[in-house]
Amino acid sequence: MARISFILILGFASTLIAQEKDSVVEKEFSGPQVGESLPALVATGVFDDLAGKPQNLIKQGDGKTAIIIFVHQFTRPSIQVLRGLSTYAKNNAEKVHESIVFLTDDIPEMEATLTRARRALPQKTMITISPDGVEGPGSYGLNRKMTLTVLVAKDGKVTGNHAFVSTTAQTDVLEVVNPIAKSIGQRPPTLAQLGMVQTRPAPNTGGVNVRALLGPVINKMATEEMVNEAAKRAEAIFAKNKAAATQIAGIAQRIIDSGRLESYGTKRAQYYLKKWAEQFGPKKDKEESK
Repeated sequence: MARISFILILGFASTLIAQEKDSVVEKEFSGPQVGESLPALVATGVFDDLAGKPQNLIKQGDGKTAIIIFVHQFTRPSIQVLRGLSTYAKNNAEKVHESIVFLTDDIPEMEATLTRARRALPQKTMITISPDGVEGPGSYGLNRKMTLTVLVAKDGKVTGNHAFVSTTAQTDVLEVVNPIAKSIGQRPPTLAQLGMVQTRPAPNTGGVNVRALLGPVINKMATEEMVNEAAKRAEAIFAKNKAAATQIAGIAQRIIDSGRLESYGTKRAQYYLKKWAEQFGPKKDKEESK
């Protein structure tokens, strides 16, 4: 009997260990890591006098702390991060230089998109498009699964690497700028100083920002693979967080009811919106009165 009990306990422990391993999410890397040198980086200017002209982004940041933002997915939350970081850079222009690099396989389409969105983009900021396609320059080792890759560098060396799969502006901006502020002898900025209004997650979602999860799914520039990966990450959270699942169902249903579903993301994204509205929304009574 003792032997049987021991075997049962051992089997139970093995199951727990296996579950623990399955629950571990491997960290995603993107771009040069802290301590590494920044490779050469040339991108094409988009607006005004810089339009169509190659820009040496490493040289322009000489002597200053450089913030280089690679935009893998152009979403509303990612724009908010760009604006917050740009405000910080402009407020500290003597010590900080910022560059934004959009990644795409269709440069003319990206130029048109940025022109349409210009008023929402940071003003008086170096905005460029990489000529190296959606993967960016090969020497940078960027990960296209990200929404943003933010590199911070000083004297050609990486001092900060922030790879965001999805973005939450209020937390992500401070994650980037607080170490910079410390390095240049300043107090960390407040959200108000960055022109950002503090928002709270929807009640009872345990801090989960559902709209930040939705952003990469409905990104119109995302491939089907990218949409599937973003949806998989979101569904893993919805499976554990009923309140977040209920909230996404409500958002999806409102989009469907508005008659504007086709305006949200790709066909694959629209599939997930319909799926979530049905899967996580109120269950219809099968015994409805006739």
